[in-house]
Amino acid sequence: MVKQNDMFSKEIENKVQFRNTMIKKLKELGLTKNESKIYICLSENGAQKVLAISKITNIPRTETYLLLKFLKLKGAVKQSITRPVRISAMPIENVIESIIKSHQKKIDELNFKKDEIIEEWNLIQIENKSPESDYSKIESATEKYARLHEFREEFKRNLKHYRQKIEEETSKNKT
Repeated sequence: MVKQNDMFSKEIENKVQFRNTMIKKLKELGLTKNESKIYICLSENGAQKVLAISKITNIPRTETYLLLKFLKLKGAVKQSITRPVRISAMPIENVIESIIKSHQKKIDELNFKKDEIIEEWNLIQIENKSPESDYSKIESATEKYARLHEFREEFKRNLKHYRQKIEEETSKNKT
């Protein structure tokens, strides 16, 4: 009798350990802890009514309904068309494939958004370059003004110099 109890408790311990391991693995795939509990419950027990799922998993009934909707969207469960409605787990291969497709779809969307964002970003950079080029035009105009001012000053000096020479020449010629 003692051996039977030890075997029974080891079996329970193994099941609990298995469930905990599977919950971790399903979480890695993208299911929540409670979604994982429900999926495991249905995989172990077959098709169940929502109330039974709630009792087996110790998840409130209202939350169970919500989680089942999410699991349906993820392709993890299906519901019967007969009354009373029973929920059953899809094969794990289908669930994993569905999750992979979902992740791939998200990756494709991100790649599309990435291209869109880069395209818009490049437009912003072009617009930002515009003011820089305007600034360089201002800088260029300032430089031109400075050179023009220098040229004008040099012209004044030269003019003054030539006037003096002309005056000197004129005064020499008068004498």
